[in-house]
Parts: sequence; C-alpha cells; structure tokens
Amino acid sequence: MQCECAGHEEFDESDRRNRINHPSLMSAIAFGDNTEDVGPNARWRSLITDYQNRQLTYVSDKLPAISGIAKAFSEKPKCTYIAGHWLSEHANDLLSSLGWARGEVERCVPYPRRSQTTYIAPSWSYLSIHPGPIKASNLSNAQSSIVPENRIIGGACCPANNINSFGAVHAGYLAVRGVFLRVELIPPTAEARERAAAGNYSWHPSHRLERNGVKLHMTEDYDLAASTHYSSLVDEHPTDRVVCWYLGSAVPNADTLSFAKSYLILVVLRSHPSFWTVYERIGYAELKQGGIGAGEENMKFIQGWEACAHGAIIV
Repeated sequence: MQCECAGHEEFDESDRRNRINHPSLMSAIAFGDNTEDVGPNARWRSLITDYQNRQLTYVSDKLPAISGIAKAFSEKPKCTYIAGHWLSEHANDLLSSLGWARGEVERCVPYPRRSQTTYIAPSWSYLSIHPGPIKASNLSNAQSSIVPENRIIGGACCPANNINSFGAVHAGYLAVRGVFLRVELIPPTAEARERAAAGNYSWHPSHRLERNGVKLHMTEDYDLAASTHYSSLVDEHPTDRVVCWYLGSAVPNADTLSFAKSYLILVVLRSHPSFWTVYERIGYAELKQGGIGAGEENMKFIQGWEACAHGAIIV
C-alpha cells in the first residue's frame, strides 16, 4: 500500500486491531481518573506531534484528516475543539499550547508557508503552516509558568460545512488579554539572503526583534519576505505593527542540553492594517533567563512589561 505522507508500508490485515488500538492513541483518548489535573491540550499534543511532520498532498486536508480522532477525543473532557487546540476549563492549558515553534528547516526542505489562496487554520494554530515539523514549548511543565496577566476570554472557529464540525474551517479567532510588547522587526541583510539563495546556508536567514536595545533571533512561522503584506511590516510604523506576546517562562527538559535555567516564551504577532487590536501570528522567540549567555542585559527586552497588558483578537 502506498502512503503519500510517509512512504511505503506493508499492511497486515491480521494486525488491524493492534493498529487501531495503538497504545499512545488509546491512552490519550481514554482518560484515567488520575489525569484530571492535566489539560486536554497537553494530552492532545502527544497525539498530533508526529502527524504535523507528515507531508500531505493537499494542505486543505490537515484538519479533516484528524477530525475523527478529534471527535473521539472530545467525548471525554469538557472542552471545545478549535482548529487543533482545545478551549477548556483548565485556565492555562490553551495558553500553554499556543507557545509552539516551527522546527528547523534544512536547505533541502521547502520553507514553511502560509497559503495565500487556501485557508487552513487560524494563525495561532500550528496547523496553519506547512510543512512541519513543529516544536512544542515546555509551558505545560509543572516548573513552568504563565504570566498572570494572560488569559483566554473566548474563541471559536467557523466550520467550512455543516457536516463535520471537527473538520475544515474558513475562519477562527481567539479573544485574549495579554502582555504585548511593541518591538522593531529587523530584516536579514541582502547579503544573507543572496548567500541563502545561492545555497551557501543550511538554513533560511531570519528576522530579528529589537526592544530597549536588545536584539533577539526570531523563528519565522513562514517566509515573511515572501508575504504580500511584508512591505507594510518593515516600512510603515514597524514598532506599531509588530508585537511580542509575552506568554510565560518555560524550563528546559531534563534530557535537553541547555545553558539557560529557563526561557521566556514570546509569540510574535503583527497587527491588521486597518484594525490595530486584531493580530496575526508570524513567529516565535525565546529569551534566555539565568545560566550561561543569559545576563541581565537580556532582561531589558521585557522591561516595563507590567504596563503592556491589554485585550486583543488573534485570527
């Protein structure tokens, strides 16, 4: 049997039961009594991490392809499914799941993009970009924390049809209150782009963010320079158009080599050309806190964050 997203795979009919009852899938769907304190997004993430790395022929199939699992998953917790995430009574669970980042893209892999013609998912969903991979932040760890000023007010998605509410959508939003830091977006140099185009880099040159004299590397969700709205980002009031949503502080995994004690998680957003409190996600950044290479100078980036909390709509 030919599998378009993962190559060839021999299928043994006698093994059907084992495949359907895959332990990681069934344990995540069948919640036990001892996991009530774990939010649905934390459980769901383990299900779809591998799926996000798959290469689908039609990107419009991303949500429909997992709709069956989402429907089964929704029967257990008290939560609402919104484009690959879950809105639930767990206060910080959805916020934690929004701190995802695009994985490293090698030279031989197409750069992630956000379709200009086919709507896939809202920008805050990891399903909105393709191809993967996607890295989840550690904001859901017990040692990590969400900035108290951040909270989800509400959210919804509009299904593309009335048949499958867990499938394709044609619009979606999150209403939030959060800490939004105005930053300047610094594009990569022309030389860096020329060298990348010539194949001299094994990665794509990325933008940087600057605030209070501190510059941070930004992981772009997609190629910003190829975006139809790029000129307005860098030419028209850049400090008003781009903000960092300061989500919280994450502790590295014990098995991860890290020289920082923790990382501040920042989601990069740009405002709508006509509506300044409506934002689209465009990237991700981390700020080292404590440890090697994480001096007090770094913390100037978030200086004054306490006065930067306000409401916003993210689409």
